Amino acid sequence: MSAAKYGLAIEPLLSLSIDFYARVFVRVHRSPAQVKFVSGNMMTVFNCDEGCGAWKTQPLTHTKQKLDKQGKPFTHFGFAQGPTSDSRCEHCGSKMHVGGPLWAGPLHNPQYIQNILNMLPKLDQNIYHTVDRIEGMLTTALEEDLNLDIGVASISQKPTDAPAVSAENAAIVPRVDPALRDKHPFYFSLSAISKVLRTATISIDAMRGALRHLGYQATRTHAKPNTIRTDASWDVIWEIMREWVRQKSPIKEGALKPGSPGAVIMLKGRQGPEVDNDNKQLLDLLKKELQSILEQGDNITDVVSRLETALDRSRARQASGTKSACDTQVNGQHDSRTSPAGPGPLSRVQATHRPHPSTLEVVFDEALGKESSSRKRLVRYQLNPRENWGPLSRASGSG
Repeated sequence: MSAAKYGLAIEPLLSLSIDFYARVFVRVHRSPAQVKFVSGNMMTVFNCDEGCGAWKTQPLTHTKQKLDKQGKPFTHFGFAQGPTSDSRCEHCGSKMHVGGPLWAGPLHNPQYIQNILNMLPKLDQNIYHTVDRIEGMLTTALEEDLNLDIGVASISQKPTDAPAVSAENAAIVPRVDPALRDKHPFYFSLSAISKVLRTATISIDAMRGALRHLGYQATRTHAKPNTIRTDASWDVIWEIMREWVRQKSPIKEGALKPGSPGAVIMLKGRQGPEVDNDNKQLLDLLKKELQSILEQGDNITDVVSRLETALDRSRARQASGTKSACDTQVNGQHDSRTSPAGPGPLSRVQATHRPHPSTLEVVFDEALGKESSSRKRLVRYQLNPRENWGPLSRASGSG
């Protein structure tokens, strides 16, 4: 934002949080036209930091592609609508806190990372002693990008398969679309969400397998081991964790205190979407009736009588609504997350319509969750420099 005041736009080429420090490599563009996209790449975040750890992002502005009268595309800049979150977490009921502003655009330029990876085999490891660490770190950073299918040109080609280009053009890294926004900028810790439910930590392969079986993307992050980036919503993540508790790792009775974030999350039953929608509509209608009664009533006896009538109407509506929702579920109108041909992971095209989380068929397929690049052992995270590195045993005080 500071550079934008001078007509400068910043493009992150590589952003790393490693080895107890953060390092960002950027490219500066002197372009007033690209400065217009900066506000669209800024956001605030509503974070349930005291409860379950869920979040929701709030962009500052929005950027949309439209067509003019001649059918030519142009970029429209406008204000974003908000807020995207209530004051309380929708999953556990804890307070939501606001953070930011934060960068909402891509953290990496994939072509820049690939160019560095292509250079590594040519380096002398007697001079560059951390080549293996660099390869693992950059490969992980490249794999965590969920926007590769809509970013710059494909990076899957090997250097020998790439078309012949001049040495001058080969040194140029293509500019990432300045309007591109990272819709899923954060990762979550498997140990942290397991701690909320007081259950054994789910393995990274099991979680990735469950997410991919449902048609979502899931990958590890370079910043910390045992963490995942995904395009799945928190509704889906917590539904997977509830199924993890039910299928694989039941929690002890009394482990969750009543009213705690984990207890609230576990109380959410596997009901159909019609039941949840009907309950929300009935609750909203009841709130409006009660508010109207309190505003219009002067006599306390009259207010009590009206309240009793409103509650009776609400009970009758809830009874009829629950019956119709159950009839709908019996008639088999809920769709399945698996493909029509039978169980198995959905494609990205099939997964465009996201059903209610309570209808998901959660399968912890660890084989599906394994990374395809794991056939080569990579040094993805910081290793101890020597054996027995770290704090030693406490001194005994004798002798």
